[in-house]
Amino acid sequence: MASARSFHLFGRAADASTVPMLLVDVLRHDHPIIHCNAAFCSFTGYAEAEVLGRNCRFLQGEDLDQPGSRQLSEAVAQGRAARIMLRNYKRDGTLFYNELNIAPLAGDDGRVSHYFGVLRDVSEQIAIEEQLRELASTDPLTGLLNRRRFEGLVNQEILRSTRYARPMVALMFDLDHFKRVNDNHGHACGDTVLVGFAACLSRGLRVHDICARVGGEEFAAMLPETPIASGLEVAERLRRSVEAMRTPAEGGEIAITTSVGITQLTPWDDSYTSMIERADAALYASKQRGRNRVTVA
Repeated sequence: MASARSFHLFGRAADASTVPMLLVDVLRHDHPIIHCNAAFCSFTGYAEAEVLGRNCRFLQGEDLDQPGSRQLSEAVAQGRAARIMLRNYKRDGTLFYNELNIAPLAGDDGRVSHYFGVLRDVSEQIAIEEQLRELASTDPLTGLLNRRRFEGLVNQEILRSTRYARPMVALMFDLDHFKRVNDNHGHACGDTVLVGFAACLSRGLRVHDICARVGGEEFAAMLPETPIASGLEVAERLRRSVEAMRTPAEGGEIAITTSVGITQLTPWDDSYTSMIERADAALYASKQRGRNRVTVA
């Protein structure tokens, strides 16, 4: 059982630790912090006088609506230990991801009277995980979605559009004679052209449209809630934008064009494959007809 001497010894042990720690009284209103060690103050930037007497939620700032907050409240209400992830903020406003480990301490009467908390900054780990997730779903050169992620999102959109009987269109793009760029100017210049095209594509689409690099010089876009007539206008506008694009190169500038294939969602489309195959066939027809044009399938 915890006693006054036990809490005194806890305080001395916590103060000697280099790990941020705090002690909360859960029998008092709003569960105030009654002790924090020097490592806590050093890490968060708060002086001890700014911490004592406050509920530890102050570290969340205005970011109170997060799963960790609810998990923390539930654990304390049930009197159990827990490991919880929280978005917390230092005194200067810097965000850090806090893996908070809490453990209950019982008083002489057997009731949980205090909670002991240990903070662990896992911001770097979270950042690495986010980078890995991004790499798994994006094309590293252009920053657009990759084929796998694009396919998943398009399948979701097809289900939604079919359920609510809303139109959508798919577009496929291929940079005309792109091999000549690599052969005549080098792959570094070719990469610059691809990045420029991706930027042009992103600028020409709405925020909720989906675009991706699906091959070497092949790109795709899905336009939700878009009838074929509007999709054609978008495709033609993008084609003209690419035609006007210039990429600096040794000895001058590179001009490129794009062939485009476009199709609309039909009642028979139940997956990415059927729509994209039609758009790809339309793209092939554009190339057969002389390139730098839009063809509907």
